[in-house]
Amino acid sequence: MPSQRMGQLAPTTLTATSTTTNVESDGTAVAGTPVTTSRDYSDNGVAVVNSWTPSGDSIYTPGGSTGYDLNVNVVSNSLDVDYAAYANLSTTSAGVMLSDSGAAAQAFEAANPLTVVVIAPENTTLASDADIVDALMNANAGGSIATSADKITITHLADYDGQEAIAISGLDNYLADSQITIPLTVDADATAGTTIASSDTVFVEPSSALISVDGTTLTSLGSVEADYAAGNLYNVTDTPDQIIGTVEASQTVAASDAVQGSADAAAQLTTGTINADDDTATGKTMLYNGSDADVTDSSTTVNLASDGTQVISLTGAPTITSSDGSTITTATITYDTSTGTITTDPTQAASFTVTNLPVSTGETVTISYPMTVDSTVLAGTTTGIQWPYTTAVQFYSDGTLAAGDATALGTETDTTMNLQAVHNLTDIWYLATQDSDGNYVAGEEVGTYAGTTGTTYSASNVTNLAVGDTASNGDVVVGYYDESAGTMVTDPTALTMVENETADG
Repeated sequence: MPSQRMGQLAPTTLTATSTTTNVESDGTAVAGTPVTTSRDYSDNGVAVVNSWTPSGDSIYTPGGSTGYDLNVNVVSNSLDVDYAAYANLSTTSAGVMLSDSGAAAQAFEAANPLTVVVIAPENTTLASDADIVDALMNANAGGSIATSADKITITHLADYDGQEAIAISGLDNYLADSQITIPLTVDADATAGTTIASSDTVFVEPSSALISVDGTTLTSLGSVEADYAAGNLYNVTDTPDQIIGTVEASQTVAASDAVQGSADAAAQLTTGTINADDDTATGKTMLYNGSDADVTDSSTTVNLASDGTQVISLTGAPTITSSDGSTITTATITYDTSTGTITTDPTQAASFTVTNLPVSTGETVTISYPMTVDSTVLAGTTTGIQWPYTTAVQFYSDGTLAAGDATALGTETDTTMNLQAVHNLTDIWYLATQDSDGNYVAGEEVGTYAGTTGTTYSASNVTNLAVGDTASNGDVVVGYYDESAGTMVTDPTALTMVENETADG
């Protein structure tokens, strides 16, 4: 047995016997001698090694998916206990790994599942929880990083410098497949030419299963939330400035629109969702000049009225910013009321038009405008209802609109945008049993789910209990009782909801 190191238990020695057969040039086989070989494996640790940070030169479209570019190894494979071999590892390395196969490895993983924290790269948002779980289970040809999707739990953490952050727990197949794969969505209002970097985006939560090989073992502060807040995590993507792609830079002049509601983590393409008790949103129109000539003027009109009615209104004046974030004040903004008169009060406008706005070659100019929805339309059942508004953009060259000598450049864009209300709900789930009268009564609490929602729920978000499963109290799940409908269903996604008609209930 090798000697103990750094206070660890002595590693397990695995032995194997192999027999070689040599073949001479004339084809004569010469039997070899059986040779017994051995290799040491620690049976009490797993290595977290920042062995690879993804990079690439992909071109992404604003609002589009990146695919699976955030794809990293969270643990290293088949490390033995020869510590001298790890001299090139960074200071975030921790531990040594058990053999990556066999019953012993599976038992180790089951007893020590990993929790990984992922922060969305700048200019992106994380895909939906369902898409992330699907990617973790199916995106890698070599296998999945968890033995079952039901074992994976995603917890949404506080934003990090304005970027989404999640904790993914229950990863229990990391010795066979150490890849964590996260699909992303590029922000709809990401300016052309900006980059997406994978640096400092994936971290591993400390646990007793991680053993230091360089004196930097981390001890959990008691919860992933506490460790995340304190920066007490192993960083597996600490390569600086690791670019995985660039937001598309068109070779022509182009305009795009996006809207970000109070329920959105980032700007959407054409529909922004708002919480029923926080009916605010920010519309954005991006003007990009990818040509080799300057645009001398542009005309952007946002019409807040639809079908003769006005539900959406401005809460303040629009702001105009250049690619570097500086404010442009030279443009002219005109506000029109529903009767066609001019007003200086943006909150009274049914539409507004921006002119006298040049866009230099290679520059992106963003017009942002704060909006709200008339509170009277939020009373009643509002989930799923959309309120439209329109935008129109035309570029000009060889003059200005004010002088009347501008020449239209390209074709005018005309886009219909929408705001949609959702409710921000907290659901508490219970095991329900029938009393002597056949009525269902709430028993043991089994979980809480908080988030914005549509008209259906999924009990699997909370309980991970399917019909036929045995609950912690020994009861067998026979269905999901829909209290609002008074019926039993077997499909957890078919549960209905009753909306609070006057508030965000």
